[in-house]
Amino acid sequence: MRPLIFSIIFLFFQSNAIAYPSQKTFGIGSGHTWTQAVFNDGNRVLGSTQEAPSYTSVENKQIPWRVFYASRFLEHYGFEFGFVNFGGIQFNKTLTTTDTSTNNIISTSKRKANIQSQGYYLQHILEYPATDFMLVNLKAGIIIGDTQYSEIETLTVNSEDTGTSTLLQVNRSRENLIDLFLSTAMHYFINESLSLSLQLDRINVNHNAEKESFTQWFTSTSIQYHF
Repeated sequence: MRPLIFSIIFLFFQSNAIAYPSQKTFGIGSGHTWTQAVFNDGNRVLGSTQEAPSYTSVENKQIPWRVFYASRFLEHYGFEFGFVNFGGIQFNKTLTTTDTSTNNIISTSKRKANIQSQGYYLQHILEYPATDFMLVNLKAGIIIGDTQYSEIETLTVNSEDTGTSTLLQVNRSRENLIDLFLSTAMHYFINESLSLSLQLDRINVNHNAEKESFTQWFTSTSIQYHF
């Protein structure tokens, strides 16, 4: 998949060279993410055994960041290619298994989960000059990367024969991330070569194995060099 991305970028560079000699931009940025979470994992019943999930609120950990290259090869149109890391999502999930005939707890699984999404993206840019020193951008494209899921699980099992036992284990998995990548940005030019921007990005992340989905919003401040 990555060779395809770089092939597309090469074609953009070629068209950039022959279509419109215009501004190129390199930038780096960081900021803050917030997350809307949907947990669809419900109670499961097998005979007299019931497993019930519960969750803590989602917290955004680790610092999100981005690095990118952009080129405008028409007056109000260009493209942007970059890499973005959305930081980490952390929450606790507890699975309690109960014998409904006696109301005794058979086992408890407490999981401290961390989810991190990152990837390469390519976006079309529509640019509108708001003032002599400010530009407004609307961006739409695709992000291709992965979502890494890790958790520390503490499993406690209660048995009438052997008593209570506890097992600690680490679980990891990775899922491909391919999603529509939408952004909007406002740029303020300090001079002809430097500008600051405020940008809002959005992606959707699905963790199908645990029936969890997340919408992440990334508000970032970037410094950009134009040449």
